[in-house]
Amino acid sequence: MKLSRALLSTFLFLVACGGNDPSGSTTSPLSPQPLEIASLVIDFKPPSSSNPIILNKLNQRRTINVFNAWNKKYGLKNVGLFWTAQARGPSNNTILLRSLGWNYHYSGQHWEWQHPDKSKFTLNQNYHADWTQAKFGTALALDFTDPNFQDIFVEMAAKQIKASQTDGVMLDWWHPNHKKTGLSKAAVNSARLQLVQKLRKSLGDGAIILGNVNYYIEKTTVAEISGVYLELNKQKSKSDTRRTYNQSELKKIETSLKYYNQYLREPRIIAVEARRKTLEVSNRDRNSSENRKMAKLLTAMTTVIADNGYINYVDNDLDDFASSERDYMLYDFYSFDIGKPTSGFVAVKTGAGFRRFESGFVAYNINSRAVEIEHLGVEATIPPKSGLFCKEREGSLDCLAVD
Repeated sequence: MKLSRALLSTFLFLVACGGNDPSGSTTSPLSPQPLEIASLVIDFKPPSSSNPIILNKLNQRRTINVFNAWNKKYGLKNVGLFWTAQARGPSNNTILLRSLGWNYHYSGQHWEWQHPDKSKFTLNQNYHADWTQAKFGTALALDFTDPNFQDIFVEMAAKQIKASQTDGVMLDWWHPNHKKTGLSKAAVNSARLQLVQKLRKSLGDGAIILGNVNYYIEKTTVAEISGVYLELNKQKSKSDTRRTYNQSELKKIETSLKYYNQYLREPRIIAVEARRKTLEVSNRDRNSSENRKMAKLLTAMTTVIADNGYINYVDNDLDDFASSERDYMLYDFYSFDIGKPTSGFVAVKTGAGFRRFESGFVAYNINSRAVEIEHLGVEATIPPKSGLFCKEREGSLDCLAVD
C-alpha cells in the first residue's frame, strides 16, 4: 500500500485536530475502545514525568532503547531500564527499579525483602511447582488480600526505594490469574487495586510502578501503574522454544503495545521482553538469521508503537537450568541511530506502521505480504514479518537488512 501525499495530508489534519473525539468526551481506562485503523496518526508525545530525575533519564533515550530484567551479569551496560530485587542507585541515565515480591517469596533466598511480621502472612502453599522451583527453590504464597500485609509491603517498598535511590518498584505477575492461591480473579483484582492504590499514595505521582502483565490486558489497575513488563513467554512445552512467534502471538503483542501506550499513567513505560528460537545455548544461535529477523521485527514494533518503549530479545526459561537469569546478547542493530522521534505512531494498515525520527524512520509489518510506504518522497518496502530501519542520506534511504 503506497502512502500518498494526499493521505499524508489527512494524517497532518488528524494531528492538527489532536485525534480527539469532536464531542470532547473521554474514554474510561476501565472500558477502553480499541485503536481502529481510522486513527491513522497518534499524536507525538514527548517524555513526561512529574519526577525531574526520571524525566532527565527519559530525555536521554536513544532511537532504540534496551532494558535488562534481573540479569546481574550485564547490569546497566547499554540499557535505559533495569531492575533486580537489590537494585541500587543513583544512576544518571538508567531508570532503576526494585523488584519486590507482593504475591509470593522464595523461602530462604537472600534477595527477598525482610520484615518481622512477614511470616504471619506467609501461606503454606507452593506458588510454583514447575521449572522455577528447580532454579530458585520453593516459592511460598503471601496473603496479599490482607490489608495489614498490604500496609507492611507498602511501608517496606517506600523505605527500600528511598534508601537505594531507585526510581520505583516492579511488581511481578501483575495480573488476575493466581490459581495457586485458590482466589477468584475478582478477589485477586480487588486486592491488587487496594495494594497499588496504597503504593501510589505512599510513593507519590512521580514514582514508577511497573507491573509484569505478560500477555494480559490489565484494566483493573492501569490508571495507577506507570509501566508494564510484557514478559512474552511462548513455551507450553520444550518444542515451543524451537520456534519464533506465530501470527496470533504477534497480533496480541501489537494489541498490547497499542493499549498500554494509550491507557497507562505517565510516563507510560513499556518493556517488551521477547523470547528467541533456541537450537543451542550460544551467541551463534542467538545471532542466527531467523532470530535476528524476529528480534528486529519486535524491536521495530516496540520503537514505533510505544512512546517510551524498551526491548530485549532473550533466551527461553527452559534453555539453561544452570543459569538463574535469562541470557541475551546486545545486537549490533540496537545502536542504530536516527535521533529522537518527531512523530507518533502512524498506521499504514492493520498490522503495519511507522514512526518518523530526526533523520529517518522505523517501520514494522507483521503481515504475510509486503507493505509500501513513502518517506519524504522516497518509496520504501517493508517486507513481510519484518522490521525496517532507514536513515536519510542525501535524498535517499539507507536501510538495514531485515536480518
